[in-house]
Amino acid sequence: MTDVSLGDGATIRGTVDPSISGDPLPQSQAFGVPEVAEDTSATGLAGTAIATWMKWRSAWVQGTVYKLWDVVRDGEWTMVCVTESPSGTTERPGVVPQGEQYRLIPDAMGSDSVTAKQLTFGQRYQFPRSGYISGVWVDTVIGNQYTVWAINNPLEPNAVGKQLLSFTATASGWNNYPVASNQIVTEQSVLDIYVTATEPDPTPVEVEVNYDYRTPNNAGIPASGECQQSNGDVSTLRFDFIDDDGTDREALLLSLEPGDVVSTTSGDWSVQAVLDKGTYAAVAVAPAMQQGSQGVRVFALQTTDATPITFGHDVDHWVGSPVQGIFSQDGGAQVFSDDAYGVDITVQDAYVPTQFEVLARSST
Repeated sequence: MTDVSLGDGATIRGTVDPSISGDPLPQSQAFGVPEVAEDTSATGLAGTAIATWMKWRSAWVQGTVYKLWDVVRDGEWTMVCVTESPSGTTERPGVVPQGEQYRLIPDAMGSDSVTAKQLTFGQRYQFPRSGYISGVWVDTVIGNQYTVWAINNPLEPNAVGKQLLSFTATASGWNNYPVASNQIVTEQSVLDIYVTATEPDPTPVEVEVNYDYRTPNNAGIPASGECQQSNGDVSTLRFDFIDDDGTDREALLLSLEPGDVVSTTSGDWSVQAVLDKGTYAAVAVAPAMQQGSQGVRVFALQTTDATPITFGHDVDHWVGSPVQGIFSQDGGAQVFSDDAYGVDITVQDAYVPTQFEVLARSST
């Protein structure tokens, strides 16, 4: 184990990990790219609608001026220029690694156990330098079920996030689970990486119901057959008591408790609380994010009994660093502390351009 410098005099205890490299997959699949479209401004890059604005400029040439929507290849990085300057930019477009990759938590970690239906634990990172995350590690217990989440810029309203992984552990201890693409981070950016863990070999009571999933701008009363998750309140699923098939689901919805799970093919939510609103149930969920497109879909409502769940835990690991631990039990409030929990990342410091954004990364 070594001290990894974070700049400005701050260090984090960690281990250099030169053996790990991120998969060269499209950055458009990464959770750091805002999943929005129909925006042709430089700040709205991400939707395929802007493809008609792009101009292919082939391989990057040092000293060449590139303007808004020029697309250029720099090594394994395919980048698009997002400068708003009429004079363009001569900035290098590619991401360039600097130094060795490193992890932030040592292999030897303490453990703890809590009786619960579900635990949520992880870290909030603030990055003093630009770079990217090329791997996620989870301290697992064989048989337990894990879902790994990332929330980009979690301090912003309606923060962008994504479910990275969902699996049942086949071995105990630290295990590396490559993510679909490298996550670019910029200086002073904030990122939450956390895990939801459920009991070993859970046998939940599961009921599948059909609802028309809607994501209006403002929260309102759902119509019959609707489940609303508004842009203005992404932390709440509003289920009308009558599902899309005309079946009364009032008793089922109101029986949900913190730690139960609402699952769809696009991802899972953990139930935090349930309120009876007369004609519908307001189900507070985490993560507070919309998942998938609008339309009729199957929602699996899962209830389980509490059981002891073991997880990695080091007290005061983050003292003096810009990282905070995150912990929550059965949908309770998130507790931030200097404790480290059993999820880790592999970090690669890198030069990251400010006038270009990533379209794709591939082997050269």
